[in-house]
Parts: sequence; structure tokens; C-alpha cells
Amino acid sequence: MPQIKNLIKTTCLAVLLLFLAAACSAFPSQETPTEEPVEIEESAPLINATGIVFPAEWTTLSMSTAGLVAEVFVENGDQVDEGQVLVRLKGKEELQAAITGAEFDVASAEKALDDLHENAETILSQKHGLSG
Repeated sequence: MPQIKNLIKTTCLAVLLLFLAAACSAFPSQETPTEEPVEIEESAPLINATGIVFPAEWTTLSMSTAGLVAEVFVENGDQVDEGQVLVRLKGKEELQAAITGAEFDVASAEKALDDLHENAETILSQKHGLSG
């Protein structure tokens, strides 16, 4: 029996040494890191800001002739260049036609007023003739 105990002890010791040897070989040896030069770069700091932008110049627009706007070529907030066309007025022919139409309406209204005055005199004279 003492032989069996010695055999068990020897076997356990051998197995323990095998595990210890396997554990040591499982970790590879650490390599020494190599030094590499680092490049230093200059960079501007990032700045975020909120604000209101105002134009450098304000101007008032006016037309050299009166008229109705036919077409607008820009929108509010657009940047424009000096001499750029911003709007187009309705054509001279259209304006002249509108003037002629208005003059005709005035003439028609004056004729209707004259007719009313004439009819009023006729009606009044007939009314006085009937009542008298």
C-alpha cells in the first residue's frame, strides 16, 4: 500500500508539473515596444457661435416710371449685384390699354349722367302737366 500511495503522489506531482509547464508556455513572451516619432500638428480651435447678420449696405428701390409689377426675379434674402434686374413692369401697351379703358368708362358714366338729367327734366315736365 505504501507503494500505491507513492505512485499516486508521484503521478499527482507529474500532472501538476505538466500543468505548470503548459501554463508557462501558453503566455508568449512580451515584446519590447519600439519607439516611433510622433508628429505634432498645429490646429485652429473649433468655435461655434450664433448671431444675426446685417447687410453692409441698405438701399431703397424706386422705379423711373410708374406701373404694375409683372414679374419679380429675386426673393427676400437673395444677394444681388449692381445693375441686376429685380422686377419687370407690365408693358407700356398694357398700361395704355388700361388708360383707354378707364377713359371709356368715364365717358360712358358722363353720358349716363347726361341722359339721367334729360330724362329727369322730361319726367318732371310730364308730371307737372298731369297734375296741373
